[in-house]
Amino acid sequence: MSGETRQAQQEQHIRAVCQRLSFLFPVTHSIEYMVFGPTPDAKIGHVRLFRKRVPLLGYRIFCVPHTSTSYAAPATYVFWSFVGFNWFCHVMGEGWIAKWLALQWGLVILFYTLLFHLVYSDPGYIRPGYMDGDCGGGELTLREMEQRRRESLWESVNGVPMERKWCATCEMHRPVRAAHCYLCGLCCYDHDHHCSVIGTCVGRRKLELFALFVTVAAVGCVVPTLTMLGCWVYHRDKPSQLQYVAIVVLFLSFLFFALFLSPMAVSMCIANITETTTRERLQRVYVSKRNPFAKTYLQNIAYHLCRRRVPPSLFTEEFVKECALRFEEKNLGTGETVECT
Repeated sequence: MSGETRQAQQEQHIRAVCQRLSFLFPVTHSIEYMVFGPTPDAKIGHVRLFRKRVPLLGYRIFCVPHTSTSYAAPATYVFWSFVGFNWFCHVMGEGWIAKWLALQWGLVILFYTLLFHLVYSDPGYIRPGYMDGDCGGGELTLREMEQRRRESLWESVNGVPMERKWCATCEMHRPVRAAHCYLCGLCCYDHDHHCSVIGTCVGRRKLELFALFVTVAAVGCVVPTLTMLGCWVYHRDKPSQLQYVAIVVLFLSFLFFALFLSPMAVSMCIANITETTTRERLQRVYVSKRNPFAKTYLQNIAYHLCRRRVPPSLFTEEFVKECALRFEEKNLGTGETVECT
């Protein structure tokens, strides 16, 4: 079994695990229905494309991956935990808590802003090879992936040979550092991983933004944890017995996610500092050779903070029209959209 087939199996397993939280999916469905409507303008892979007018900005293309329903879980938890923290601050009634509550308001607003931007923007998808042919683009079985397997190409990057693997689904040798996401159905530049928590890929166009997002989420759990701990030390006699039980449950939830997200935020920052992706670290790509993309730590930091420019999105007006013409046809007089076979 090839590495591509194993990866496809792993991501199918991830999809099955995410389905266990399907009772929360109506949250995402409601948001997407109200914002984007029921029918996409085009579709490619497992990503739906919507062309919507944004006030003051004109028309913009929003990409909605099939797995976007996953972010219903963190979005729901953040909302209700924030409501709980506001209730806690009201119960305690201490003046010094107000500044920490104001900070938490800012963190929650920033969390949702980053969340929606990450989920509904292009992470760095690559134009599939089958777009330039007469067929292709369908879902492949594991057997078909094995049958369509080809030898890799090799490319020299700063004197280091780097592999360009063949993607049977996209029908092309993908660029160096790119990988195919079987949940999104597309290859992605500088693919770090597919985040099953928010349901989208983290690639070339989202690396720094995702690191900021995880950091904000971690700080958003640390702040109420420390605030509640301080109140417990100095003002434990204020809540009633029933309120005390609810506060302990809320505190433990904040503590759990603070301990879970803080190492993840540090890991993402280290990835940017060392110029490696999560996928490269897990696959130990640079164990036996030099990383041709990394420089000194300070140079890597300066690159990500100052010199790096976000590359243009694949989803231009022309590309969306091409996808619509290739994969869909309009039934004249009905307005219905039917996928071509």
